[in-house]
Amino acid sequence: MQIPDKIAAAAIEAGAQPASVPAIIGVIAGNKMSSLKGVQGVTPQVITAALGGYLDAWATSFHYVWYAVLPFCVISVIRQHL
Repeated sequence: MQIPDKIAAAAIEAGAQPASVPAIIGVIAGNKMSSLKGVQGVTPQVITAALGGYLDAWATSFHYVWYAVLPFCVISVIRQHL
């Protein structure tokens, strides 16, 4: 999965301890952002980076949706003009 990988990479790059990464991913995935401060070794920089990784992966996932929908849009436009 891309989302956990991007969260982990961003958090570690920002200085998170590898042992705390599963907890960070779990908190973000569970949408319990207030619990991030309770994870050992998490700093504001780690929180910012981890959330940035999450948003980046989330935004990237929409590219695939648009690519999947694009053929149907093209067919609809062609069909409408026939």
